[in-house]
Amino acid sequence: MNIILCGLPTSGKTTTGKIIAKILHRQHVDTDDLIVQNYGNPSVTTCRQIYLCEGEDFFRRFENKQILALKQHKNCIISIGGGSLSYFDNDKILKSIGCLVYLKTRFPTLWKRICQRGVLSWLDPAHPQKDFYQLMKKRQSKLDEVADIIIDTANLTPHGVAKQILITSKIGYGK
Repeated sequence: MNIILCGLPTSGKTTTGKIIAKILHRQHVDTDDLIVQNYGNPSVTTCRQIYLCEGEDFFRRFENKQILALKQHKNCIISIGGGSLSYFDNDKILKSIGCLVYLKTRFPTLWKRICQRGVLSWLDPAHPQKDFYQLMKKRQSKLDEVADIIIDTANLTPHGVAKQILITSKIGYGK
């Protein structure tokens, strides 16, 4: 069974995914990495650059192709992009190949991490915090709806989040 980590941008999907993969001795697959690798331009190193260069429609269609390709992965830990579940039938595709685990992270934590990394380019530059909050509220309902497991990440380290996922999913350590 694949474990698929979903959540808002900066919720810790990739960090937690790598920890779980190491504990379980499984492959970690990150859809953002797949998008960049398969985009085919070595000078482009982030999804943000692709999004800005090509626009949202292209980016979401390309992302959907990478998600469709995940059907070939078995027993992996998969981290998906923060907006992946909001487009096409990505939620149905992902649910058909694994257990969706939502890393539910509170707004102040997400916003702090975004500010540390650099405000997302697609947010309204005049009101980025308000824009991100509205995006969070919109995406949160979809995440709550489709997740098989919801992990509240408040007061947990990435290792603590990983442990909660392993306990809740009943996969356990070393299996």
